[in-house]
Amino acid sequence: MLKWAVGKKLLPADRWTPPLDLKPFVGTKVGSTSQSVPLTDEQILALLDSLPNDAAGKRWQFVFQLLATYGLRPVEVLHLEIRPDGLWCNYQKRSGGGTTKPRRLKPLHPEWETDWNLLERIAADEPFPPFGGGVADAARRYLDRQQGWIPLKALGVTSYGFRHGYAHRAHQQYGLSVRVASAPMGHSNETHLRHYGAWVDQDTVDAAFEAGIRYRDLLKGSVPASF
Repeated sequence: MLKWAVGKKLLPADRWTPPLDLKPFVGTKVGSTSQSVPLTDEQILALLDSLPNDAAGKRWQFVFQLLATYGLRPVEVLHLEIRPDGLWCNYQKRSGGGTTKPRRLKPLHPEWETDWNLLERIAADEPFPPFGGGVADAARRYLDRQQGWIPLKALGVTSYGFRHGYAHRAHQQYGLSVRVASAPMGHSNETHLRHYGAWVDQDTVDAAFEAGIRYRDLLKGSVPASF
């Protein structure tokens, strides 16, 4: 604005010409420091098995099973509702892009949902551990005391690693598109790509193209010749 005003001679140049270098005043954009490090299936199962077999360990195991199976944000375990058409999350996250809407959850893997009796335990209001300071902070404090968490933490994994693992699983094991995978996770396609797009390596690309070719050939074989 000052450059424009001085250039239009609306302000005296000797008093209002701004410095040539504005970085000390404007600053620079700080890149995101958060890491989207996913937990693999093997890491999740090993971590769950390593938790103490006491009351606190069983309650935290329930929390982590929910995070892993449904790709939840830690706070969302407090906002689950079983409806006639399935399990829903009623949490509404407010951000610069607006407010998220309640969403129907989809389990990955479905067998985790059944083997761990998650729906029955939610319906029975199985108790959670105390969440003083918030679910994510409470989970961090608990995990930091567990031996099975030490090597995972060294890799940069946080309590969001269960959620990131869900996204990783959705693409690499189930072949779901970004549009489909982002819906039950409760965020936009753009957010999904920003956090998880870097996971696609060359092996994944090659495997996806090979699967696409097999799918094409399968369709060709099922379409009548007169089509």
